[in-house]
Amino acid sequence: MKDQRKVALTSFAFVLLMLIPGFTQTETVAEAPAATDIRRVNGGNWFVNDCQGYTDLRMDAFGDEAAISFTVNWNPHLIQFLEVKNGSNLPQGSEITVDKSQLALGRLGISIVSPTTFPQGNISIVRISHVTVAGFEAFTPSVTFSSSPTPQTTRDISGNELQSIFVSGGVSWGFCDARTFMTLSERPAVAGTAMVDVNISEFFSQFSGETSFRFSLVWDRSRFTLLSVQPGTGLLPGTTVTLDESRIDQGRVGVSINGTDPLPPFSQNLNLAKLQLSRVAGIDNGSFYVHFSDSPVGIATLDASGVPRFGSGLKVGRIAVGTRTSLTGILRRPSGQPLANTDVTLQGTPLSTRTSSFGVFNFPSISHGIGFRIQVRSKRYRFASLPIYLNHAADVEMRGLE
Repeated sequence: MKDQRKVALTSFAFVLLMLIPGFTQTETVAEAPAATDIRRVNGGNWFVNDCQGYTDLRMDAFGDEAAISFTVNWNPHLIQFLEVKNGSNLPQGSEITVDKSQLALGRLGISIVSPTTFPQGNISIVRISHVTVAGFEAFTPSVTFSSSPTPQTTRDISGNELQSIFVSGGVSWGFCDARTFMTLSERPAVAGTAMVDVNISEFFSQFSGETSFRFSLVWDRSRFTLLSVQPGTGLLPGTTVTLDESRIDQGRVGVSINGTDPLPPFSQNLNLAKLQLSRVAGIDNGSFYVHFSDSPVGIATLDASGVPRFGSGLKVGRIAVGTRTSLTGILRRPSGQPLANTDVTLQGTPLSTRTSSFGVFNFPSISHGIGFRIQVRSKRYRFASLPIYLNHAADVEMRGLE
């Protein structure tokens, strides 16, 4: 009987405890997984200026990704693509494939396949080299992603699709403020060849012990073939120039300039080398880039002991083929009717004209490779200025606003 009373009292006490806040028991269940951010691909900060630069596209990786593809978009009137390569954090053996079929529209397709999974964390997956089109202000606020020409996908090592989002990158405007510049400048073409000088200049300070230089030059091999790379006129006696031609078939040559004596102080526009290219017969007219790269030979400036001395700002060069082109257009009222006798100017140039009685304007001779804005001066209507980059003859239409 006592045992029964003990059990009853124990049961009664347990019920009381169950009614007291803080003592209520619940069924034991597996803890729900903590919420985590979705894996992201970030468009980066595109700092555009008058120097050759690069932007890293980064990914917040979970560590299970082994392949990714996407299309990155920018305004082609503002940014011109130079080259793309694997990001610094991708596993060794990763292969990158690029689709340039829509590059004229500012779209670059990128596909990456890795033999192993990506490392976990915020990693660099792609580095894109680019340059600003001369004469433009930053009028496009962002770099975006799309699925054309290359679809957006992220997959694991077995090919299963993984959920991810692509975040637009920012565009900011600035000026290249490096104290030392390695530049490419075009010489007038001679007998069907293109001549490009490689120079080095330093501002506000002096050279100090530099004897040797390393860099690679890149050109469009569908338009030009390499004839020679010759020593520059600014090199000291005893300096040798050797070439790495292992990637000539890709339009690349590595250059190593080895000297024994340091450059003189306060040197300006020293000519390091001269690149001679031959134009491929039948190519379209236009203005085409020659730029620096770190492949097959990395960019460096060294003293006699092989110690790097400084970093250089890199300025790309252009080769003009068929140096002139034309721009025509028509101005229309908001109703669509032609707007006659109205001034049209090209901002940044001395060129201006007036529309005909049919609203047509014409600039018959403009240099290739120039970026500017078309501006309209009308007393009756407002016109938004139109940015344009001329690499071929163009025909535009502009309509006024009430």
